[in-house]
Amino acid sequence: MSAAHTVVLDAGDHGPLKLVFKFGTLRKAERELGRSLTSAMAEGNIGFDELSAIFWAALQPSLLITRDGSDDLIDAIGVVEVTRAVMEGVSAAFGKGEHDKADDAAAGEAKAAKKAR
Repeated sequence: MSAAHTVVLDAGDHGPLKLVFKFGTLRKAERELGRSLTSAMAEGNIGFDELSAIFWAALQPSLLITRDGSDDLIDAIGVVEVTRAVMEGVSAAFGKGEHDKADDAAAGEAKAAKKAR
């Protein structure tokens, strides 16, 4: 996992919103939901409840707001735009690093070479 990643979301009349993605962000979202996000995140399959919790948690370092308040912001900004910002932040903070990508490429080449034999 890399260091924290920040996404600045243009929220129109609400001004720019700073979303911070780090380990504590997802931990806070999990505590809010009362369940793990690991499998949903790995599959890239999050629903509205997860989106709401992650967005709320990512706002907390820069804007103390209730979950209902952050849901109101989602309504004002738009679900598509918020989803894009959340997925960008999660991918940048928790996605595969260059080292992992190189390992995956090497593993793929080894499989291809084994098949060719």
